[in-house]
Amino acid sequence: MTVKNIKLKSIVLAFVTLVACSRPSPDTRPAAPTPLDVLPKAPRFSATVTNIVDGDTIDVRDEKGDFYRIRLKGIDSPEKQQAFGYEARQYLTSLIAGKTVSIEWQKIDMHNRIVAKVSLDSADVCLEQIKGGLAWHFKQFEDEQSEIDRKLYSDAEAEAETARRGLWRDPSPVPPWEFRHGHITENGKSVTNINSAPNPDSTRPISGQIWGNRRTMIYQWPGCPYYYQISPQNRVMFSSREEAEEAGYRAARNCP
Repeated sequence: MTVKNIKLKSIVLAFVTLVACSRPSPDTRPAAPTPLDVLPKAPRFSATVTNIVDGDTIDVRDEKGDFYRIRLKGIDSPEKQQAFGYEARQYLTSLIAGKTVSIEWQKIDMHNRIVAKVSLDSADVCLEQIKGGLAWHFKQFEDEQSEIDRKLYSDAEAEAETARRGLWRDPSPVPPWEFRHGHITENGKSVTNINSAPNPDSTRPISGQIWGNRRTMIYQWPGCPYYYQISPQNRVMFSSREEAEEAGYRAARNCP
């Protein structure tokens, strides 16, 4: 082989190597949420459900291939460690796993999840979780819903509770927002974690109206974290702590 041929072969090999290195590598990203500096530009978009995290959280992939974690708007399902946490996840899986859904969103929550109303065709998936007795209407954030949705979700919760469907089969279901603030599981049942929450002194005077929750049989007073989350239809007013406890209510353990 002549020197000229050797040089020509070397040039060709170098060119082929350069082209190969500059070619885009295959998309090997894991099916995990895209960092939130990349957000959907439209308030409504379609995406395929790639993972069911729990009863109110999913991962999706949009048409561009970007992954997002979605927190279902207006509901709160039992935590994984709670009774019916597994059933809530399985029910949501049966509804939308692997399917293309519509995502309608307005905000990002404190955990960097997109909070969105999720629909499959014309069905509101968030509402379906409530109807199945596998989520509460998350009234803490109901002011972010339309008036129609607020009523639909509230009515669906009341109907599921009356029918004792899903988590409402439990005689004393613990709302997940209370579970996250001082509850643990014991033999698959939700119980109060007395080591992580103070036991209020029943002799300490309280100023302000005492409200009981007839569903949970827990009473609270102004200053308690979830005082204003007791829905009007479940609210029972007491003039004193003694009156509440005589009626069978107990004090919330996360109050000052």
